[in-house]
Amino acid sequence: MRERPRSRRQVLRWGLGSGGLLLLDGLAAQRRAMASQQGNAVELLDVIPFADEGRNFVSFMAGEGRNGRRALDLTRLTSKNLVTPIDQFFVRTRQPSGLDSVGDWKVTIDGLVEEPKTLDLEQLEAMAVPQGAQLLECAGSSRNSGFGLMSSAEWHGAPITEVLEGVKLRPPAARVLVEGLDPATGAFPGGNWIFTVEDLVGAGASLVTRMNGEPLPEVHGRPVRLVLPGWFGCCWVKWVNRIVFLPDDAEATSQMREFAGRTHQRGMPKLAREYIPATMDPVALPVRVEMWRREDDIFYRVVGVVWGGLDPIPRPVVRFDPSGPFTPVENFEPPTTSTWTLWSHLWRPQRAGRHAIELRFEDPSLRARRMDSGFYLRSVVIPEA
Repeated sequence: MRERPRSRRQVLRWGLGSGGLLLLDGLAAQRRAMASQQGNAVELLDVIPFADEGRNFVSFMAGEGRNGRRALDLTRLTSKNLVTPIDQFFVRTRQPSGLDSVGDWKVTIDGLVEEPKTLDLEQLEAMAVPQGAQLLECAGSSRNSGFGLMSSAEWHGAPITEVLEGVKLRPPAARVLVEGLDPATGAFPGGNWIFTVEDLVGAGASLVTRMNGEPLPEVHGRPVRLVLPGWFGCCWVKWVNRIVFLPDDAEATSQMREFAGRTHQRGMPKLAREYIPATMDPVALPVRVEMWRREDDIFYRVVGVVWGGLDPIPRPVVRFDPSGPFTPVENFEPPTTSTWTLWSHLWRPQRAGRHAIELRFEDPSLRARRMDSGFYLRSVVIPEA
């Protein structure tokens, strides 16, 4: 094995336990582990990049206005930062110019209702309760940005059941448009979605005003954003200023049409009622491949995340050879909320060269459309010894 130059930052020392590699966070913990496990110390030699993938706008903001983008660097995920800091949280659409002053912001509920209802920020914040950690994934996340158009945050807001309390509908009300103010798109904003009340209540939707304990930043929808656990980010409307009750034959919005293909619709339906819920299926994704050495032994550790679905996620299985069997990942704890969790697997490649990391769920009844299509398939090139 060719010796690689290593700095103090590049060399991390870990302890090996029966359950796999145990991360020792902090220099002091590393020193204590070294003192107690002298012969078991191992060195992190490298992190192997995924092949044929872009790193566009990863970890930095690119573009202005509606074209502003920032992707999260998934290679840096650990158990310590599964809740994403606000300044690292991904951005799919930066705030447009010309938004009204936050100070007098109101959310109006109208359309096919007996009497319109208006809520100001003070009223919304009085209803607000913690919503827990919720994962947000853009339906357009792809390998061009390292699948980094997703992040998880702690949200705080008013449950949709409280927001709609007391609103009396009049026929033929059947659907709900959640609209976000966006002057760049004129009178009919682009960033909105049409739901049923059952969609919103069943998902535990809320109108949030705080993110990770801080006031919601403008780029994330300040002052009011829809949070819709389990649904793709195209439905998490930002800058919410209106909720409109519509008839059953309401036409789909421009946002719904734009994301039809990426939310598994059949073609581009004209009517909102023809859209299936834009929910996320379960996914297991590798985010980092680490190269380790213990004495003369070289091995690899694949670290990944799992998220999505409405039911508990089973342990994923993995293989690195298309002719070989799938094996359950070694270290896995299912998510307990609508966020993500880490998994890891030790791997000793039998040859150098390119390897595809193929993951799936063994339960044939589990719907995992993107995974099954190979959308999240990633590859690495293992160097010669």
